[in-house]
Amino acid sequence: MSAPPLPTDSLAEEALAWLVRLQDEAASAADRAAFAAWLETSADHRAAWQRAQRLWRRLDDLAPHLAPPPSAQPVRRTRRRRSLLAAAACLLLALGVGSMLRTGVLADYRSGVGEHRHLTLADGSRIELGSDSALSVDFSADRRRIHLYRGEAYFEVSPDPARPFVVDAGPLRGRALGTAFAVRRDGDQASLTVTEHQVAVEAGAAHDTLGRGQQVRYDDAGLHPAEPVDLRRALAWRRDRLVFVEAPLVDVLAELQRYRHGRILVTDPALARQPVTAVFRTDDPDAALRTIARVLPVRLTRATDWLVLVRPAS
Repeated sequence: MSAPPLPTDSLAEEALAWLVRLQDEAASAADRAAFAAWLETSADHRAAWQRAQRLWRRLDDLAPHLAPPPSAQPVRRTRRRRSLLAAAACLLLALGVGSMLRTGVLADYRSGVGEHRHLTLADGSRIELGSDSALSVDFSADRRRIHLYRGEAYFEVSPDPARPFVVDAGPLRGRALGTAFAVRRDGDQASLTVTEHQVAVEAGAAHDTLGRGQQVRYDDAGLHPAEPVDLRRALAWRRDRLVFVEAPLVDVLAELQRYRHGRILVTDPALARQPVTAVFRTDDPDAALRTIARVLPVRLTRATDWLVLVRPAS
């Protein structure tokens, strides 16, 4: 049986709206009864509520920085604090919870640009976060669920048959079958690569089971068939390397951009298609850019520290 999906954007917004309403001193018994009924609707509703509570606690941490000077009346301080938190939550609703979830604002764990992080979860499972990545962990008595908001992560899963280990990366879901695997997410595109045993994958109505050395991709066209993959190349980022074989220059630069601050833009469409075969270190992306400029017919223009233009050499 597959695990239930993560809370949708609409459920996240409903949960946050309930949280704001229940913080109001005017909340009635009928309000609380309606909330209890909403909460019991499904496991997704309860998961959304847990995420809303976590957000509230984070807003609570920010409240002292947002609040006006302390009042001499503690009751009014409490009300003012609640008002600040409710106002902040309402602002998040207005901005759109979904966009915040996609960018990883509410993530439990993040890595900086060019950073690797190693995590050990409560069940003993281990995660390696790649550069500029973000994810959340949701463990309960009957499931272990990870939501990858952006970037890439490598998972080594501790066995627990009573609690499936599921990773969601946008529409792509992977369920570990006693295994190790990597997941990557770039906006609405995602991929999953298996290094040990098997992983059951699904995206909408499509599903497949991958074995060691296989990779599956999801994009606007849906879930693509599983393909064999060179694991050393696919997971070279874990060794601080990027390996490219006949890759379009635009794709190479997009990957290097994940390891440095700012943007790298190709100004010429034909140049963007120039094939590149190379191995670069992830801890010095500017050296990779210099190598590209030395080997290929391109010229680098640093418009600012945050913008590099890649132009034809002539």
